[in-house]
Amino acid sequence: MSIKNENGNFAKPMLPAVVVGGGISAYGINKLVNFRKDSKFSPNLYKFLTYENKHLTNIFQDPKTGYYYIGLRDENGIFIGAMLMRVFCVGNNAETFSMATSLTKTWNEVTDWFWIKYLEVGKAIYDLPEWGVFAK
Repeated sequence: MSIKNENGNFAKPMLPAVVVGGGISAYGINKLVNFRKDSKFSPNLYKFLTYENKHLTNIFQDPKTGYYYIGLRDENGIFIGAMLMRVFCVGNNAETFSMATSLTKTWNEVTDWFWIKYLEVGKAIYDLPEWGVFAK
């Protein structure tokens, strides 16, 4: 799937569904990242999104550690989700947890960057320099 527009620039992908609160519904994103249709996609991420955690699709990065998290923030700012690398490694067995706003208020939301890059390169996303501490 190409995500470049006619000018050769990266275009924001048209994602099939949007959930209140800014999350991308896993029901919609799974149609785009199904590992059975394209082997570049992670079976573990697909299974995590499909079977257990349909609304945990926003991606955050902790600027202090460089770690990425997949989840959502509720209306009070509390984060609910999992470490993204654990999801890539163990899928549905990744521990899901919540963290107080005081611990996550400095996290950057990188949802658009992640899904655009993931649709482009799939599992190879963690080989990119932007991946931070997981790059090597």
